[in-house]
Amino acid sequence: MFLYDFDGVLISSVKEASLSGLNAVNKTSLRSFDQMPAGYFDLFFNNVFHFFNPYTLCVLARWSNENCGTNQDKILTREEFATYAAKQTDIDPKTIVEYFYSIRVAFMESASEEWLKLNEPFNPLWNTLIEYGSENVVILTAKNQKAVLKLCHHYGLNVSEQNVYAGDNNVSKIENFKRINERFKKEKYTFIDDHLKNLKDLNTAFNKGDEKPIDLVLCDWGYGSIDDYPHALELGFEVLGQRELIAKF
Repeated sequence: MFLYDFDGVLISSVKEASLSGLNAVNKTSLRSFDQMPAGYFDLFFNNVFHFFNPYTLCVLARWSNENCGTNQDKILTREEFATYAAKQTDIDPKTIVEYFYSIRVAFMESASEEWLKLNEPFNPLWNTLIEYGSENVVILTAKNQKAVLKLCHHYGLNVSEQNVYAGDNNVSKIENFKRINERFKKEKYTFIDDHLKNLKDLNTAFNKGDEKPIDLVLCDWGYGSIDDYPHALELGFEVLGQRELIAKF
């Protein structure tokens, strides 16, 4: 049974995420890509591998906003990003998630057309899933469920609400995988994510000893870092492109 992360695996949402993150940290309500500061998105995109949840997204948005005018080619190391994040004491990892989601929902509801324009599916994977049947798609994501369903249905992937295990109310991927397993009771799952940290967390939580219920796949088309590919392989995870993944269906 295949489980899919959403942002960076099924949908390219980096433009919308960068704008929503900027709104969250600046307490603004920008609604257009053109309203972002010059150079901001390029700097954010070049460092997008640091983003794997709403907290890191908001930290990256603040750093990109602060540096887009003078240091547009800078790529932060993980150590530099962690040092910067530790100094942003007003961005609380627990409370920012709810606030970020409220910002995103407000954007989605007040400027739906603009919001949709800043998100687009990854192909050929997306179209292949439509061909194979949307009812079989199960999504395991930190994104909020309403946004996932709106994007899926807008772009023709008619995923059912019960098959979207989302991050609303700070529910983690680990908690949601437990719910998936309780419901489907499969002997083996394959989960595809674009960030190695998420895969490592699931591996630590569930693949213990001889019990390995989740095959973990790091995709090579999302927001992760190419530097993580060798480490993923060392851990026994697969690193696959879209067509390589489709061949496993």
